[in-house]
Amino acid sequence: MNHHLNIPAPVRVSTDRSSVSRRRQEEVLRVARQAMARRLLAAALIAMLLWLALALALARPAAAHDELISSTPENGAVLNTLPAEVTLKFSANVMDIGATTQVLDDEGTDWAAGAPVLSGSQVSIPLREGMPDGGYQLGWRVVSSDGHPIEGTLKFSVAASSPAASSPADGADNTSEAAGEDDGPSSTGLFVALGAGALAIAAGLAAFVISKRGGGTDARG
Repeated sequence: MNHHLNIPAPVRVSTDRSSVSRRRQEEVLRVARQAMARRLLAAALIAMLLWLALALALARPAAAHDELISSTPENGAVLNTLPAEVTLKFSANVMDIGATTQVLDDEGTDWAAGAPVLSGSQVSIPLREGMPDGGYQLGWRVVSSDGHPIEGTLKFSVAASSPAASSPADGADNTSEAAGEDDGPSSTGLFVALGAGALAIAAGLAAFVISKRGGGTDARG
């Protein structure tokens, strides 16, 4: 009597179906990585623009100080007669607060007659009578229209035989300066640093996007 054994046929796993599923998963991951990279890059570009806008806002006040554009008498002038006052003309209206001036002779005596008179962009310093012949140095400090104090000096002399007449402009400064002179360079340095940092972030994330796209291409292969 012949006995026939019913042996089940081996189950065949479709390698093609597994391969397709794996490729689909890799494609989904690749698309997700690229989408995340694009979002990060967009965020970095927005941060860079905000960073640069902040740097510009910080740098603008340092460049907005008013300047002394002229004076009567001029810096280094040699006068034949004693002036009744010294006038300073600025590039914009200075604020009517915190103005101080002094007109010193070679002995250190102040010949300014009272407080300076401010009128728009002009500052007048009345002088006392009886000023002797010689050299004088005017030191001034006013508040710029942007709210920052600025200061400077200028020299003039009376009579050609005065010590200041031989070298009237030595040590004189006929231009305005911010009271904190380091504010300008530091703001510029901050602007450069912020811009460099923002560009570095954008460049790094751009490299990230490129590398991830490259990885996705390899995965498809």
